[in-house]
Amino acid sequence: MTRTPRSTPRALLAALTSLLAPPLLAQSEPPQPEPPQHPAQLDLHAPNLRISSHPLGVTHAQLRWAATPEGERALPAFAPATRAVESAAGTPRIWLILDPDIATRDELTLPAWLDGLPLERVVEPAHTEQTREAIGAYLDEWLLPHALAGAESWETTTLPAMRERGQMLLDALTGESQLLPRTLDAVGLRADLGTPTVELVRHAPPPGAVTYRTPRGPVSIVAEDGLDDDTLLEVTLHETLHAFDSLAPADNQSVLTDLRRALTDRGLAPNDPAFRTVWHTLFFVHAAEMVRRDGRPGYTDYAERAGIYEKSGPAATLMRELWPRVLDAELGRAEFVRRVVEQAPGAG
Repeated sequence: MTRTPRSTPRALLAALTSLLAPPLLAQSEPPQPEPPQHPAQLDLHAPNLRISSHPLGVTHAQLRWAATPEGERALPAFAPATRAVESAAGTPRIWLILDPDIATRDELTLPAWLDGLPLERVVEPAHTEQTREAIGAYLDEWLLPHALAGAESWETTTLPAMRERGQMLLDALTGESQLLPRTLDAVGLRADLGTPTVELVRHAPPPGAVTYRTPRGPVSIVAEDGLDDDTLLEVTLHETLHAFDSLAPADNQSVLTDLRRALTDRGLAPNDPAFRTVWHTLFFVHAAEMVRRDGRPGYTDYAERAGIYEKSGPAATLMRELWPRVLDAELGRAEFVRRVVEQAPGAG
């Protein structure tokens, strides 16, 4: 069934399309090899990373945040927007499909996109049609109107801030110091497996940063509000580790693979929370350590400030002690894995 938007006027779609479309070159200007980037979008590229920000993605993340306790206090009128979608779907897993797609849309083909959504991945058959209708209402009555209503502040305030922070990230990760390739190489991941997208938004629901696998490649959504530059760099580096980890073949030779294999050998199942806690803690430890080694020696780990290490048990404490020695070639990777896994909760 092809759905016709119920309440979005053609003028609204045309206005927002105009906002996002690249401008026409003046006839008096000489031809350019590539058209200039439209100021309404941020799209920064390096050989192995893309950093972008888009009014639809920023607005969607803000509406999602408004349904959290913190967001509802700040934006109480927006709280119902995304709750209706979850209620219709019967599961919060619906955002596994919607978040990365909406965040990275670069053209307004929303009705056709909605009809093609693979809702069956997360929604029971009896809920599929009502879920599609609820998503359509969300697009018509919330996302598009608020994206258009915020167009002026996006152009004058939000986008310049996103451009400054996005360029800072791209320079730090892929510039002279090559922080991203060095970070990947240190854990045994390759930087030539693809080009993940980091989508910068202002606010997002907890945990504030998340990486999704999509048919177009990994998409990391990172909320920058409230984060200083060094913390934003660590969080983004953490998410790009997730992205490249997801791109790596199953038989890759990374320390992450070694950790997961050793945890399995010790009796922990992949769906056991302790299994993920151990290998995921290394993402926090490694990203923060690489930020320190990139000219920020006094930097304090985000996971320490947020209380994540405290909740992660003795394996996290040991990992923070041992991992810098692995990076300095003072301790072998196999010995690191053995000692950390011995401290894993539930390992037999």
